[in-house]
Amino acid sequence: MRHRFWWIGCWLLLTPAFSGIGQPSGRLSGLVFGDYFWIVNHHLPGLQRMNGFWIRRIYFTYDRVLSPQWAFRFRLEMNHPGGLNTYRNGFVSGAAVPYVKDAYLKWVYKGTEVYLGIAPTPTFVWIERLWGYRPVEKTPLDLHQWGSTRDMGIAIRGGLPGLPIQFHVMVGNGKGVAGEENLGKKFMLALGYYPEFGPLVEVYADYDDLRGRRNDRWTLQLIVGYRWPHARVGLQWARQVRQRPGRDFLTLEMVSAFAAWDISPSKKLFLRLDRLFDPSPAGYRIAYLPFNPDNPALLILAGLDYRIIKNFHLMPNVESILYSEFLGAAGLKPDVIPRMTVYAAF
Repeated sequence: MRHRFWWIGCWLLLTPAFSGIGQPSGRLSGLVFGDYFWIVNHHLPGLQRMNGFWIRRIYFTYDRVLSPQWAFRFRLEMNHPGGLNTYRNGFVSGAAVPYVKDAYLKWVYKGTEVYLGIAPTPTFVWIERLWGYRPVEKTPLDLHQWGSTRDMGIAIRGGLPGLPIQFHVMVGNGKGVAGEENLGKKFMLALGYYPEFGPLVEVYADYDDLRGRRNDRWTLQLIVGYRWPHARVGLQWARQVRQRPGRDFLTLEMVSAFAAWDISPSKKLFLRLDRLFDPSPAGYRIAYLPFNPDNPALLILAGLDYRIIKNFHLMPNVESILYSEFLGAAGLKPDVIPRMTVYAAF
């Protein structure tokens, strides 16, 4: 019954907007990606040889230009639960349940954009573009839940006229797409040099003021890279300090290196290495790729991007997580997960 009322509410919200679908100012779009996965090896014996199909993301988006200065976006997201992270407490599975991913009003003034509502955060906007393979895997900070790709608040994006220098600042609740639950706010700032080709750099910082809970967080991120017409490389360093009530501060640090290059007009290779110098606190809470939460790790990801037709890609890839004494870990068995990832957009 609750889901029935949820859909009725969405229909009532979207019906007035859809009345302008036939006009140039309104546009519907969407995407879907998912995998067939097979766990060849895993440090948790119960996951050994598990395999199956899942949808990791469905978007349904409506964009409407209200005037030369005003625009609106409404986006729904759905995905399967991805119950690998619930192995120890019994696997959780179920249908893909929709929720609101984006709902913002955008105002543009002399090249500067102001967003009000549930909107993308500065944390991931550029690193996701440079990495370019979100359908294969999240970027490291997103994967290990150091921040959220969306937040409810106000954001400003702009730059210097005639120069590829841009800024993105946001003040939000710090709760992602959820509502307000604390007295503090999260402050995020990204400043970068983003030419179409050549060297690029971004510096990012945030402060999550979880007032009254004594577990505030501070994050620093540095991204450097280089883009050619048919290839790109990137290097990401990040550190997060977490306040813990009654205990010392927890400091987390990671480095990620990645590359992608064309081998033909329809085929690309991609490679990524993520080095976690500290155990991931998210660990077994990571839905589709659980990490051991007690050991540092090295993620190795490699694959092929094969474009069948425009906006339809097959991407065979392998994700491996190494826990070894060389990395400062306990020498657990590595996790090896081949996948066939499918991506389509309209």
